[in-house]
Formats: sequence, structure tokens, C-alpha cells
Amino acid sequence: MTATGTAADTLRTASGLCLGWFVTEDRDGEYTRGTFTPGPDFAAVEPMFRHFEELVNDQVLSLTDRAMAEIDRLGITAISPAGRAVEVHDVQLYSDGVASYRLKV
Repeated sequence: MTATGTAADTLRTASGLCLGWFVTEDRDGEYTRGTFTPGPDFAAVEPMFRHFEELVNDQVLSLTDRAMAEIDRLGITAISPAGRAVEVHDVQLYSDGVASYRLKV
């Protein structure tokens, strides 16, 4: 999958769901920021990401850790177009396409 001519990583869960495609715009150490395009299986987990987004937007920060732990339990991996897979956590996929994750180290 490509977005605006740029190769995108595929985001997959440990159970094999294809969440979609992540195009990296910036990387700082383990933190990666970019854009996300939903894939064929994203609808199955989208409510988790929307719930997290609502908590952030409403500044209910006391509950964001619990919501992120639920997302992290999906066991998300970023797979490059060349097939290199890396485990990621703190995956944030917002409804406007803004996205980020951290590499597991």
C-alpha cells in the first residue's frame, strides 16, 4: 500500500488482523509519527481507538492509561514493505488520520 507515493508500513495485530497502513513522517528515537489509512480489519478494533481519542479530547487523562493498555494488548506489529516486522506499543490512531506509535525496545 502506498499513500501519496510513499511506501507504508502495514499494521497487524498478534491475531493477524490487518489494521491498515502507516506512513512515517517523523521519527525521534523510539517515537514515530505519521498518518494512518484504515485497512480491511480496522472496524473490528476501531471502537478502542475512538474511545482513547475521546478520552484525550475530553482530557480524561486518568482513564487514558487503561484505554491504552487495552490497545497494547492487541500486540500490534509494524511491517515494512520489505517484510521487516517490529513490535510497537502506545499506538494512537486518530479519526483525522494522525497517528503515532513507539517501538518496543
